[in-house]
Amino acid sequence: MVENLIETIQNSLTSKLAGDASTYLGESGATTRSAITAAIPAVLAGLAQQSSTAAGAAQLFNTITSPQVDSGLADGLGGWLGGGTKTAGLLAQGSSLLRGVFGERTGSVTEAISSLSGMKMSSASTLLGLAVPAIFAWLKRYLTQGRLDASTLASTLAGQGEYLRPHLDDRVTSALGFATPAALLASLTSGMTGTAAAAAGRAADTARAVGAGAARTVNTAYAATSGAVDRALPEPIERRGWFWGLLAAAAVVLLALFSYWRTPVQQTASTVQNAASTAASTAARAIKSLDLPGGVKINVTQGGFVDSLAAFLASGDFTSGRSFTFDDLRFETGSATLTADSDRQLDALAAVLKAYGDVNVNVAGYTDNVGDAAQNRKLSADRAAAVKTALVTKGIAATRITDQGFGEEKPIASNDTEDGRSKNRRVELVVMKR
Repeated sequence: MVENLIETIQNSLTSKLAGDASTYLGESGATTRSAITAAIPAVLAGLAQQSSTAAGAAQLFNTITSPQVDSGLADGLGGWLGGGTKTAGLLAQGSSLLRGVFGERTGSVTEAISSLSGMKMSSASTLLGLAVPAIFAWLKRYLTQGRLDASTLASTLAGQGEYLRPHLDDRVTSALGFATPAALLASLTSGMTGTAAAAAGRAADTARAVGAGAARTVNTAYAATSGAVDRALPEPIERRGWFWGLLAAAAVVLLALFSYWRTPVQQTASTVQNAASTAASTAARAIKSLDLPGGVKINVTQGGFVDSLAAFLASGDFTSGRSFTFDDLRFETGSATLTADSDRQLDALAAVLKAYGDVNVNVAGYTDNVGDAAQNRKLSADRAAAVKTALVTKGIAATRITDQGFGEEKPIASNDTEDGRSKNRRVELVVMKR
């Protein structure tokens, strides 16, 4: 039987984190403990989703076992919360790891933890940024002491379903993109096969053998799995499930080995970084069949943009202003011209909007802060308008859709790094009326 990681991690970390974090956050010990108790199963559910493909498991294993994760954090955060660069570094690492676990759903998960515990949103956000590095530290110690590999990590996380069940609240599962806890738990058992898990272990071992610098770039790719919209390249390629995830992981290994024999190690690291970025974009979750009201069925990426939107609309939650970030939308470089590949997601979105005919939405475009602010705002507005136009041509009434460009306003990540800038270049769909 698979070990109950939730119970073990909660017994090991809750008291330590609650004592250290409550003082730092200015929240009561009871509130902080409640938030941590809700956060641990949410994080483990997110990790189980991440490891449901071969490439995802390999990337997660490499991130956990990397030198950047300090296993000493599993013993408490007291020495890290005194302020200054050490505290800032921990919070920055936590933010990056958090984004790697939850991607575009980070804000929704934070809101769910805040609602469950009664903790302020700002405190809940900081707490998650502290808790995730501690959980990764605990997992690093667990993997190291047990001499476990990526395949064992994947199977252990996939086997947490029965232990997760009593700890999952509807608000958390909705934030993760599933209508019910049962739907989330079902997804954990329908992902990676044993063959893919074994391949994940081999991919992780080979990636480490290429060199320490190359392994660190794979870790960076894991943190970027929430998706990127790069001006120089098209936006993420369609995700195809575990088989494509396996091919993507193999591509990382083959490109790394090819470059290793032909170029210096520094160039090998660069090659692996580029290949890993492609793997992160292509190797996410499986394709699932989604039943919509009216008997319509569509294929969507499990846990992706359309799946998350449909789950929210079906949940009975009448909260307006809920936003969802497109994850398979592409534009020609530096323009507002949609590529043909974007039709897959736009067709699926149109089907959802037709199934929920009372829903009105706003399409919001954003950029990073590189270049002229006025031009960025115009580009973001033009891209939002292009999405609206495409939806209208697919049968959605223009009166149901508004569009707006915000340019470099409302960043969701730091513009000081390429990873952060890529997250800020995005298009969101905001549910305005149900």
